Amino acid sequence: MSERLIAQHLHLRRHGLAEFGWSTTVAEPPFPDAATMPPATGADQEFWLPPAPSTASRRPPARSRGHCGGSLVDYRENRELLFESHLERNIALVALADRRVLRIWDQPPAVRYCDDAGRAHQHTFDFLLEAVDGTRVAIAVKPSAKVERSRVNQTLAFIRRQAPPGFADHFVLRTERHATPTMVQNAEWILRARRMRDSDQVAAMARFTATMAEPAPMAAVAMRSGLGPGAWNALVCLIDEGFLELPDAGAAIGELALVRPTAVSSSAREAGHA
Repeated sequence: MSERLIAQHLHLRRHGLAEFGWSTTVAEPPFPDAATMPPATGADQEFWLPPAPSTASRRPPARSRGHCGGSLVDYRENRELLFESHLERNIALVALADRRVLRIWDQPPAVRYCDDAGRAHQHTFDFLLEAVDGTRVAIAVKPSAKVERSRVNQTLAFIRRQAPPGFADHFVLRTERHATPTMVQNAEWILRARRMRDSDQVAAMARFTATMAEPAPMAAVAMRSGLGPGAWNALVCLIDEGFLELPDAGAAIGELALVRPTAVSSSAREAGHA
């Protein structure tokens, strides 16, 4: 037995994966090379297009003391999304990975309002989301420690009463509780998987996982599937698309995370679509 297989076996035993009775010697397809890879088709043949600039009504300062700003790319629209803090970045990642969200605008035009004394103010929301059902949600991002001092809840209360029709249906505050490290990690896995999605491998993994009788660790499922390097990405795609789930609430996507087919997957199998 090769040193690689021995090391792999010991790793599985250490984490309890060998208990599932899946052989650690399942042959994996070799890595493709230029001679065996099929010709590129579809999006693979397209030229890379740089993302369109952000539609933000203002841009964060390029450099300032204690400032953390930057940009992400919304690959659905191939457009830059700006953020002015690490928390804003995390909120944006979670929103991008949420399939209920259709579109995201960063730094939408400011909303004007008056306080109880009649003084005029304006507030620029960090994000404006449009859900797949057409609902629009304006989001103010603030660390929990700064919520009371910033009086952001009072600001939102004024805006809810005075905002122009059509700007948003809901005005909400988001803190680090809405973008925990686990939520952000899962969002990053999902966004990466979407960009690298291989329909054939996702379909093959869907057929394989449809036979699961009980939850199993992601690493063990990927290994047993025989799909090689693409197995992990296919698993994450199935989680993203609702055919697999993590039964442990709040669990992070990872090698030891348990997964199982969802009711959607079972229904599709019964209908002959799995």
